[in-house]
Amino acid sequence: FGRADANPLSGNWTKSTSFFDLQLASNHVESTSTSGASAAYYNGVTWSNFNDQSSTITIGAIGGSGFLASLARWQSASASGYQCRIGHPLGVSTPVSIVRTDFASDVLLASGTANASAGQTVECDALGSAITMQVNGSVVLTTTDSTYATGNAGMMVFDNSGSLTGTYITAWSGS
Repeated sequence: FGRADANPLSGNWTKSTSFFDLQLASNHVESTSTSGASAAYYNGVTWSNFNDQSSTITIGAIGGSGFLASLARWQSASASGYQCRIGHPLGVSTPVSIVRTDFASDVLLASGTANASAGQTVECDALGSAITMQVNGSVVLTTTDSTYATGNAGMMVFDNSGSLTGTYITAWSGS
């Protein structure tokens, strides 16, 4: 995110309904709230294949009981889609999960632990009905769900660390 600070995150990003804004500060993306989730999806492209989609974030930091998420097939008007979440604390037993969000209500589809640290990537792949989560290129979770067949790629930050710089993302890509 090598561009000027922006609050809220602007350009080709759209805040997700029912969530707080994300902001760009000092070359990373963080929440504008220390008490809830912030999410946005990328609208700078017309997704050529809404069915097969990948969204990747780079972990900056995760504080408190916060988490970061890569979003796939995110519905622009309903705060719904798939999240590949990575939580606190980072290390050999970092909590990971694949969550389906239905109108801002979460349904856990798969969970486990992974070895993760700052600077590593979290990828959420939605290929047909298969939803796969990778941490630094290694598959850590996979499940199937056909609730959402199309949507946008994006990112989410849940920060309750008490400091807006406690949980943040340093890079994002989508395809």
